[in-house]
Amino acid sequence: MSLRLRPAARPLVPYLAIGEALVVVLVFGSSMVLVKAAVTHLGPVTVSALRYTLAALLLLPLALRRSGRAAFPAWLWTRLVLIGLSYYSEGSADGYSKAATAFQRAAEDPAWGAALDASGQEVLFLFLGNAYAKQAFFSEDDAAERQRLLAASQRAYEQAIARNANYPRSYNGLGGVFFQMARPLASNPDSCAWEWNLLDQAESAYTKALSLPAETKPPSGFVDLRAHMGLGRIHFWRGGCLDPAAWEQAQAEYTAAVAAYQDLDELDRSLLADQMAIAYTDLGHMAYFRALQPSTAADATAADPLLAEAILSYSQVITLAVQAGRDDLTKHAQQVMPYLLSAYCQSGQADAAHAVLDQFVSRTASPQASRAAILDQMQPATKKGCLDD
Repeated sequence: MSLRLRPAARPLVPYLAIGEALVVVLVFGSSMVLVKAAVTHLGPVTVSALRYTLAALLLLPLALRRSGRAAFPAWLWTRLVLIGLSYYSEGSADGYSKAATAFQRAAEDPAWGAALDASGQEVLFLFLGNAYAKQAFFSEDDAAERQRLLAASQRAYEQAIARNANYPRSYNGLGGVFFQMARPLASNPDSCAWEWNLLDQAESAYTKALSLPAETKPPSGFVDLRAHMGLGRIHFWRGGCLDPAAWEQAQAEYTAAVAAYQDLDELDRSLLADQMAIAYTDLGHMAYFRALQPSTAADATAADPLLAEAILSYSQVITLAVQAGRDDLTKHAQQVMPYLLSAYCQSGQADAAHAVLDQFVSRTASPQASRAAILDQMQPATKKGCLDD
């Protein structure tokens, strides 16, 4: 008796796997094109909020159906979605205020936010701290309100750390709050009137964020980049006001931040362009003011490389502003332009200074007004024979 074997049915698993792979390729391959177009019209903050909120909504049904685990109550998910939607603002004080209100209500809810059951509350308190800190930026003219908001932000970050001592984003947030508490207000003519003890606390917080294990640092948090940026700013101001030797550490921290930034994709770079503008500005300042020191300025072989370094760093700020097309970065770039032009003039490159100035103002809404504003900020002695015609 012979056995006749039927060929086995071809399994569907390989086809399903291929189909899933094609979907992944389609999504990832088209996302950068769509995001690049969206950023131009909506701005990086709104696009980022849309991405995370849509992802949360897509994952919501899966989370509710997870086997073997009780689903979160519907009211909690509704509240969390609404909290996410509250970030749909374009960086306005009112938007951050509404976000803080929503987060605060969730944080006070004994069923979850105020509970100590280690179910992710540190993220909620991080968002709450962020919302208060963002509001504080709009209160520069009201010192009491600014202090209240920063104190509320500090408490929120400390609550996040109390719930998860290995959550590095909270330490970065806390470092940022201490930095803002320490700095002199814009209305203070003494740029070195810092609260140095608070700056020490900021340094400790940023250092703690850097020291935590890599697995605790979500890629979307840019933990190391932000910590290096915070430490760079601290050492920059210490070097400018207390001890010039601190600029060596500032340069090292900023260089590390720039290296981390260059490893990011295009969307993430657009989100952090303002941070890089600060890094390149301070790097430019450190090189430029070193070049102007009497002991250096008298020696062209020492001054010229520093001026070249300053020109390179300042030029990066202008490039960031042009690429981003954002008003805040354009304004920052216009404030940097007098230093860039001065570095060109100090190094005897009058033609380059003229070309850079003409190119920059041609992109502004009022070229003549922008030109006048930039030149007015330059020292007459620096402009003479270079940009005084």
